[in-house]
Amino acid sequence: MAVVDPKRLSDGFLSLENGVDQGKAPNLIANNASAFAVNTTFRGGWPTPRPGFIKRALNFGGDDALEAAFKSLNFQTAAPYRADSGAAFGISMHGGRMFRVNIADFSVQEITIPGDPNPAFVQRAWAIQAENFWLLQDGSSKVYCYNGGSARRLGANELPVGKQMVYYQGRVGVASGRQYMFGDIVYGPPSLSDRGTILNVTENTFINQGGAFAVPMDAGEITGFKPIANLNTALGQGPLVVYTETGIFATVLPQDRTQWQTTTNPIQTMIQLETGGIAQDLIVNVNEDQYYRTEDGIQSLAYAVRNSGQPGNTPISNEVGVILSSDSSNFLQYGSSVNFDNRMLMTCSPAISQQHGVYHRGLIALDFDLITGMRDKLPPAWDGLWTGLNVLKIFRVRDQKTMRCFAYVLNSDNEIEFWEITKSALADNDGEQDIRIQWSIETRSMDFGSKFDAKRLFAGDVFHDQMSGQVDFALQYRPDGYPCWVDWDTWTECAKVSLCAEDLVACEALPNFKPQYRPYHQLKQPLDSFDPILKKLYRVGYEMQFRYSITGRTRLKQNRFNAYQEQQLPYGSQL
Repeated sequence: MAVVDPKRLSDGFLSLENGVDQGKAPNLIANNASAFAVNTTFRGGWPTPRPGFIKRALNFGGDDALEAAFKSLNFQTAAPYRADSGAAFGISMHGGRMFRVNIADFSVQEITIPGDPNPAFVQRAWAIQAENFWLLQDGSSKVYCYNGGSARRLGANELPVGKQMVYYQGRVGVASGRQYMFGDIVYGPPSLSDRGTILNVTENTFINQGGAFAVPMDAGEITGFKPIANLNTALGQGPLVVYTETGIFATVLPQDRTQWQTTTNPIQTMIQLETGGIAQDLIVNVNEDQYYRTEDGIQSLAYAVRNSGQPGNTPISNEVGVILSSDSSNFLQYGSSVNFDNRMLMTCSPAISQQHGVYHRGLIALDFDLITGMRDKLPPAWDGLWTGLNVLKIFRVRDQKTMRCFAYVLNSDNEIEFWEITKSALADNDGEQDIRIQWSIETRSMDFGSKFDAKRLFAGDVFHDQMSGQVDFALQYRPDGYPCWVDWDTWTECAKVSLCAEDLVACEALPNFKPQYRPYHQLKQPLDSFDPILKKLYRVGYEMQFRYSITGRTRLKQNRFNAYQEQQLPYGSQL
């Protein structure tokens, strides 16, 4: 039966499809947005815990020395490798040594060149796959080249020592400082049937005949470059976007090198002033756009170009700016990012381990597939901060026909582990057991329809579904921007999802457990605790903000909070 109470004031939310918005004060946020969220996704319009992270048990074949080296040496970089057979691998460099993880069975093999490792304490390195070759640069050593079966150093008339690399229009590009150059074209002369021609630089005889390119001195050094999609190009691939410390350039190359010196169109054009990218691994391709990290946040190349005629150059990440603003600029260059499951995941909150390099205590998540249909599509929304892993490097790789995402992780014992970021796991798993995900959301600050009248908070209703297993709830509130949270209510719900030994009897039919729902949970009245400074109840205020801290799998739906108007003296009075 409905409660008829004409004096009751109610506020709350029905959906939160706008995700996280830290760019505004909590009382200015839209009704369908949240002020902050941790380990949460808003896909579908309602908040749920993020997909689970699963630790993959690595198989070292009983080789204790191999295991110790993989887990304890200084982590330098990692990148995916996909064999011609479709088999997927993660290849990483620790302490100058190369390790290959087979995604099929998580077996580990060392593929260091015998007697010729890379420097052990170089903090940064860059790796890509071009055709069937996995290439690594550390800025000082000759290029490490692995072809799926063996490894060697590249030599004379082959790709030179450099830093960032890219595979673009059948050529490998290498950058160093302000210059970048390209090797020979795939399946080029002399054999016309050998993919290995991409390792050569025999065409690159004279710089003034189309060999090397340079960015202006005031642009700074090159920090990364990646091709961008372009559906309207006759070449089948868009321009190569070159990121520097203070600018961005676009390069379009004819496949025939002899045309480079005679083309009538500019080969390299500047498309962004003042703001450049931080690192190669912090550039993410998203359809015909690229998202990239800058010192002041995350920017969209298409958005920046589209608004180039307007003053200022603002990031698209103001909604999560509080999280990103605490990142140390000295460590940003070690970050990494992926576009996985229609989300951009980018590392944040970097810190350094003296023995293992720079790790990241969280991921920033931007959801591109919030609510999508043929008739409408909502814009991307920030899921907020995802925690639970100290990420050294995140990458994605296509395993046969499935795209998967993995991370090299530093655990609490300072050992390197291998984890998978899943699309739909309901819980984390540490390799032995499921661990319920701890997640939280903070709502906008609610005025109950009356901004200038004081209200007394007294009750509320919570609706949630898709509950699986035990779920623990803790609800807090704070009035009028009070800096601390005040405890309101805690409770536990349980939805049985599996049979225990005591449940089993002879010939019993096995039940098909389904997620449960709780359409109406009533909150108890908050305690009468007092603010010692303002001499009033905490639950009395002009606006109220709420925070849910939840452990376990459920989906929050509509929430309603109830209050009564507080009687006030008409003149010169304080609550």
